[in-house]
Amino acid sequence: MHVSQYATLAACTLAPLLWHGVAAAAAGDGVGFGPVFAVSHHGSAWLGWEVAASRNGPGLKLNLGGIYHIAGEDDEPAFLHYVAWEPWAYVGATLGVAAPNAGAPRFMYGLWEAYADGLDHSLYSGEQLIWAASVAIGWRGFGSLQQFYLAPKLWYIRSFDFFT
Repeated sequence: MHVSQYATLAACTLAPLLWHGVAAAAAGDGVGFGPVFAVSHHGSAWLGWEVAASRNGPGLKLNLGGIYHIAGEDDEPAFLHYVAWEPWAYVGATLGVAAPNAGAPRFMYGLWEAYADGLDHSLYSGEQLIWAASVAIGWRGFGSLQQFYLAPKLWYIRSFDFFT
């Protein structure tokens, strides 16, 4: 089995486990999922997915995802699956590893910014479990491949007071 197939299998296996664990979570703990839309520096179009887990708010966020080349340059990989640590404090950072369909794993790095808000209650209201939505825009690299991307997510998260 290829490394990218392991990533897809891991996402399908971990998502229900992460979802179940949120009910007993501390403030800022949660899970999110959503699509990823990207354009490479060569103008190629990419479409993908991400499953994210947050611990104690935005300081510790892990993403597992896949992105698929749908149009453009033929010399770019057909797909990449990745795992990344994405802490946020005023600006987000990305550090991780990506496995392309062919070749060696690639170092993943980037910068991003996001906006999030609660759908049924305020994201900063206290200790209740809420639905929230976020949208991130950023730049990231997978070795020599560079992308600008947009990543909306739906979250199930225990609200937290980020400002205290």
